[in-house]
Amino acid sequence: MLFKDSGWEHICGNRSCGAQYFKRIDESSDSDIFSDLSSKAGRYKRLSNVWMSLAGYYSKIKCEKYYRKSGTFYQELSSN
Repeated sequence: MLFKDSGWEHICGNRSCGAQYFKRIDESSDSDIFSDLSSKAGRYKRLSNVWMSLAGYYSKIKCEKYYRKSGTFYQELSSN
């Protein structure tokens, strides 16, 4: 009811699910559902964590591909 009064309609998601989806139903409502500073900061913190995780996985994959291609990784393992 709180979101509907603010011009937003809840489309899907529940309390046990982290993702909630809303649709703006009133064009005169604010275009950003995060209205206070702590909510906005929390959103950007979560987005930052996601991007940092993806960057970490990507760099790990690139390093593994490089070492496999160069053979350095396997040479080091076989010499132990």
